[in-house]
Amino acid sequence: MNDCIVNVGFGGWHPTGSARLRRSLIEHGYPGAIQCWTNELPPGSPSHQDVPYGMKVYAMEWALTMQFERVMWLDSSVWCIRYPEVHLQAMARDGYYLVHSGWDCDQWTNDACLAHFGLTREQAREIPMISAGILGLNFGTEIAREFFARWKNAMLAGCFKGSWTNPAYVEGGGIRERGHRHDQSCASIIAYALGMKLHPKEVYDMYARAEMPETVELVLRGM
Repeated sequence: MNDCIVNVGFGGWHPTGSARLRRSLIEHGYPGAIQCWTNELPPGSPSHQDVPYGMKVYAMEWALTMQFERVMWLDSSVWCIRYPEVHLQAMARDGYYLVHSGWDCDQWTNDACLAHFGLTREQAREIPMISAGILGLNFGTEIAREFFARWKNAMLAGCFKGSWTNPAYVEGGGIRERGHRHDQSCASIIAYALGMKLHPKEVYDMYARAEMPETVELVLRGM
């Protein structure tokens, strides 16, 4: 099995989260490679301050150069509670794993990013936003390679840059735009343009629940 999970845990609580992620994957029998960068960045990656979340692109590119085929990025706020069978099957079957965050792109994408992709805010309203805390690509498929190439190009074009919040509408967008989600905004637009489907939320939980459904494999929540 040529799988690799990549993660960066830099500063604050993130290294602790990365350690929790690694332990949980091993505990639940994940057989692939796990590459966590702790208080360091993947080769070639700019700082988070210079290019927000550019580290994700460079982490996945590292795995690609190491000849891993199925590569999944997981945030430090993610951990495994069951063997991630459905996630791995999705990457094998569809070439990727993506899940809806519950928002739309016009709500969390600045004007500069929309302009890069040739979109109006009205068009962006029709584009679902993925949760980039988890993102899986099977580089053995054309669609994953094309997605990654466009994602990296958007990063190099400066589209990951922008403010988390937009209280004074300094980045445009008016009242609909709440802020920018950097890599996630770009990934969502690219996935939509390529006709990539979003996978069921039932295996990936983004919310605190008193009782976790038996279908959930990965949970995203801060420390």
